[in-house]
Amino acid sequence: METEIYRKSTVHENESMTEKTSQVAGKSIFSLVDCSATWGINLWKVIFDLPDEKVNKLNLGVMEQFGDLLSRLEEMGKQNQIDVLVLLSGKAGGFIAGADITMLQAAKTAQDAELLSQMGHKLMNRWEDLPCPTVAAVNGAALGGGLEFCLASSAIVVSADSSAKLGLPEVMLGLIPGMGGCVRLPRKVGLATSLDLILTGKTLSGERALKAGMIEACLPMEDFENSVFRWAKANLNALQSGKRLAKEPKLGGMGGAFGTFMEKTPFGRKLIFTKAREGVMAKTKGHYPAPLEALDTIQEMGGAYGVKLKGEARDQALAREAKGFGKVASSQISKNLMRIFFMTEGVKKSTGLMAGKVSTIHSVKNGAVLGAGVMGGGIAQLLAAKEIPVRMKDLSAEALAAGISVASKIFQKEVKKKKINSRTYLQKLNLIAPVLDYSGFRSADLVVEAIVEKMEVKKKAFQELEGYVRENCIIASNTSSLSINEMQ
Repeated sequence: METEIYRKSTVHENESMTEKTSQVAGKSIFSLVDCSATWGINLWKVIFDLPDEKVNKLNLGVMEQFGDLLSRLEEMGKQNQIDVLVLLSGKAGGFIAGADITMLQAAKTAQDAELLSQMGHKLMNRWEDLPCPTVAAVNGAALGGGLEFCLASSAIVVSADSSAKLGLPEVMLGLIPGMGGCVRLPRKVGLATSLDLILTGKTLSGERALKAGMIEACLPMEDFENSVFRWAKANLNALQSGKRLAKEPKLGGMGGAFGTFMEKTPFGRKLIFTKAREGVMAKTKGHYPAPLEALDTIQEMGGAYGVKLKGEARDQALAREAKGFGKVASSQISKNLMRIFFMTEGVKKSTGLMAGKVSTIHSVKNGAVLGAGVMGGGIAQLLAAKEIPVRMKDLSAEALAAGISVASKIFQKEVKKKKINSRTYLQKLNLIAPVLDYSGFRSADLVVEAIVEKMEVKKKAFQELEGYVRENCIIASNTSSLSINEMQ
């Protein structure tokens, strides 16, 4: 049974805020919090935190509770109680991962899947039509339905942290965006960019999304929530007027007069669709219907850059999307891809160890690498990329410099691809500590050997290493051909 509770929360210099929480079986999903006393405007926040789950995802229970919350927000909006509303996730490092795939998998017919899409459309339309501006504050992954939720908001503000990723990867499951992505994304970033994202399933970092005109701001990860509130207050007038705050996208994928011609004329748009279809056929050979259905859907609804659709035009476009979603979601190809997804996730979660053989999983908080060559530098970079401090040992300063150079080049490639920014690059590179001795190895949970491929040299290194690590430290070798048993 659903209940609603009100309580006082103490935050921001002990100022009290009234909080309304929507609950199911005593566990909250959405919390509505009044932050007005702190910020001097009628600023409220909604916290989405799905109980007993590592990530937020959209399922039938969430949709039902969100509908109840929308009713409350609609009433508050009519009474001018909210100047701006900020949507936040209660999950550290994650926003909304998308729709619950088990819900989609359960849709047996095209009509079942189409109905799910229509349910999502109704909720997103109500969110988009609230009588107050809404800001989606993304600190983590906003994928699929998560990004579609953002696109229905008045503005999207993203953390500059490397964990922030935005995209519509539905084609990877044999689907097309079904909560308004086919309608709203082209109008936000243009036809060429939206097709590139929807047809490939690629994701963008906060910085790349800002450059593409998908989001309104990319803010530092430190004190992110308060930074979002400051941004919302500073841009309140523009948000309330509906003014575009995002960067103008490069129409046609290139910008300029020619890009504008490509997207804003029937001939240009036809050429974009033709080239996109040729690309899909070259890649899939026509064996996967989802990208082709996405193309048909967007082309038939006349997807183009511009202001958000409203009223009958929006209803007609979303109806076409729901029909296309139902068509592919009920296909056997989509069901098979969903099964592969679950099997892959199962492998990721597996420890590879037999049940009962270990009592706890060995976590790695600190690492170390023996050898600073190409492989050693690469292994150190991989650990640092996962934010694990790592000692990298070799016999000379020159070898250590070479290992650091290897790691640096890998990180620099990620900067070039906009996967991380320059600040994150330096932060992660500084996690690698080059050493000429075994200092710091006592704290290592994992040591990976990556020295010369000679058995006697490796044996000697392991014998020496044993005296500098803890009893429960895992020792591994990067060898490609020598016997691990003999080393042991």
